[in-house]
Amino acid sequence: MDEYEDIGAESVTDNVTAEYLRDYLAKARKGVGSRGGKVLGYTKSGLAVYQSKPARHSSYINFGKKDHGEAGEMHHKLAQKHWDSARSGKGNPEASKKAAMFHEKRGRQHATRS
Repeated sequence: MDEYEDIGAESVTDNVTAEYLRDYLAKARKGVGSRGGKVLGYTKSGLAVYQSKPARHSSYINFGKKDHGEAGEMHHKLAQKHWDSARSGKGNPEASKKAAMFHEKRGRQHATRS
């Protein structure tokens, strides 16, 4: 039995496509943000900062003091954007205030670890 028969590949082209697809999906299951976390940005050392995960989350196990400091800055910048949006009256000011307070909290959590 051909190793690609289980996914219905019938030709060399299908085999190449099936192999590519299998590799792509395997990487997608393991990559940054692959489990639904929204990536806010990356630290200078290349580590992902997630929008909603608290600073003590296991995703940050490899973070050093500088990484937490940078993550805190990212959250504070996003909080400032939300405050600006709330003051401008565009969109939903209450939702913007809530989001600003959320990111201020996340920023403080990272700052205490830096």
